[in-house]
Amino acid sequence: LNDDGETYSVKALNTDIEGAVIIPTTYDGKSVTSIGEDAFRYCNSITSVIIPNMIRNLGNYSFKGCKNLRNVSLGDFITSIPEGCFNDCMALTNIVIPSSVIDIGVDSFNGCYSLCNIQLSSNLSTIQSGAFKSCSFKEIEIPNSVKSIGYEAFESCTSLKKLVIPDSVE
Repeated sequence: LNDDGETYSVKALNTDIEGAVIIPTTYDGKSVTSIGEDAFRYCNSITSVIIPNMIRNLGNYSFKGCKNLRNVSLGDFITSIPEGCFNDCMALTNIVIPSSVIDIGVDSFNGCYSLCNIQLSSNLSTIQSGAFKSCSFKEIEIPNSVKSIGYEAFESCTSLKKLVIPDSVE
């Protein structure tokens, strides 16, 4: 239960969870609005996760090291992919970043070696340092809304053949 006494966050689950994970929209009659820091960290047996629209915030490293996580469906009201959120999710192949997302955090997809397809938010403003380090994109076009790309954002993306950076990037 969050401090407001009206909403819940998913926090500190054990690593024995397996298969598909569907985050509930309510628990004990109250809304579930966030996924806490490290909530699913190193849950190596989860293969997919559905994050509903009720979820507004993801915690740092919430899915870090989920080595068999292949599919992620993000809700339409998340505004940020926080630091290390999907770091080392080696089986993740594609992801759609909803238009509500304005920031992709430090190392958020670092080590997602199989990530070869991404649809970036049309409202994205910032791609932080190491965000896509070691991903497998062949090409990526940064939306015109992006103002800032951090250091090493695409480092070790050895498959990357085409990167289009708009004039909006300062």
